[in-house]
Amino acid sequence: MIYRKLFVTSAVVLAAVAQPASAQSCNVQPPSSPTTLTCSVIHNLTATVAKTAKLALSSASTQISSATGPTVADFEASEGAGVGAQVTGPVLTAKANTLYSVTFTYPATFTSSTKSAADIAYSTNTVVGTCGATYASLPATPASQSMITSGAATASAQRQLCFRVKWTWTTDAPGSYTLPLTFNITAL
Repeated sequence: MIYRKLFVTSAVVLAAVAQPASAQSCNVQPPSSPTTLTCSVIHNLTATVAKTAKLALSSASTQISSATGPTVADFEASEGAGVGAQVTGPVLTAKANTLYSVTFTYPATFTSSTKSAADIAYSTNTVVGTCGATYASLPATPASQSMITSGAATASAQRQLCFRVKWTWTTDAPGSYTLPLTFNITAL
């Protein structure tokens, strides 16, 4: 009799431990006639997806003159209201799972010189490998420039960046010139 009570008590304790508190279960009872019995429970997979965006440039820098510097033709093309030759820059690629925008900022002058950022004009084109026909000059007072406004969620929005540089005989002395452009993507 003592063994029987111990066995029953152990079985009740094991049954209580074996069942998780929040688990779902169902039972299949033998029917009165032979049929297929089905028992179903639901298990939900859940995730929280945050706004996610990625921005990439095809290269880290663009040479805006020949390797030896601007030529006489570059300076002469820039005289008056003219701007120098067209320079193909990097391809910008944006990816986002929500609305997004892409902008860039820049300092007022090139580093290590007094060359104004306003001597740069830029264009963007959705056709990679082709420069746009319309160029916008950078304002002399640095301001955020919009590349893509209210872009829809995308796996790959690309823009070809191109530049024109104004070279000036009296201010563009020999030296190294760098204008850092900081590109930003914002998930809206």
